[in-house]
Amino acid sequence: MIEVDAVTVDFGGVRALDGVALHARNGEIIGLVGPNGSGKSTLFDVITGSISPKSGSVIIDGVQACGKPAHRIAAAGVARTHQAPRLFDGMGIVENAIAGALGRTRDGFLQRLVFAPAAGRDRRALEALAKEALKSVGFRAGSGERVDRLSEADRRRLEVARALIAHPKLLLLDEPVAGQTFAEAEKVLGAVAEYARSTGAIAVICDRDLSACARVCSRAIVMHAGRVVADGPVDELRCNPEVLDAYVGVEWRQ
Repeated sequence: MIEVDAVTVDFGGVRALDGVALHARNGEIIGLVGPNGSGKSTLFDVITGSISPKSGSVIIDGVQACGKPAHRIAAAGVARTHQAPRLFDGMGIVENAIAGALGRTRDGFLQRLVFAPAAGRDRRALEALAKEALKSVGFRAGSGERVDRLSEADRRRLEVARALIAHPKLLLLDEPVAGQTFAEAEKVLGAVAEYARSTGAIAVICDRDLSACARVCSRAIVMHAGRVVADGPVDELRCNPEVLDAYVGVEWRQ
């Protein structure tokens, strides 16, 4: 379970988040939607420890996450993707995916130094998991292709696969299907939904488009100007006056 309460973030004189709350139960898939600049990615930064809030709390499975370094939060079972995918361009595709599972392997420096058999077994197992994760999200590029030559859509799919292989209990996906066809997006969202269903993990899918979340999310949270303006079933949110204000302005009321 994740409980975000009254989180406020200021960047100089700009209030990026204003008393934001987000609650989700194990196994739940929720959308986090809103126009550009509404604070969605900033909220992910707070949850993952990249930004310390001015006030508020983030509790994951009963443990306070605020104030902990990002690597500690990741080690506790939190994985995320980014609006602009962050990959290791000097590494291969499979190696990038495997990087998400470094905390799951016993392949440490001492084992590699003495060529321990366990290190080799872990490596082969991780390669198999990486290829399975890549296939699950519809990754089409060859495993030998250079990462810096991938399309933006493939880079997003690779980052989702890397997050899945980490086997997180909280999965934060920042615009994971942007720029993809309907069929490609269905493949990615289907893999995320299956992961949440089979493991009981929480998945939060961030997107500018409410329709993208409607395919797999049980509910959505809509943000605007750093605030949560609505929280509920997607079909109900489409007609919510505050949601319409956020996307098309108040002129529609005239």
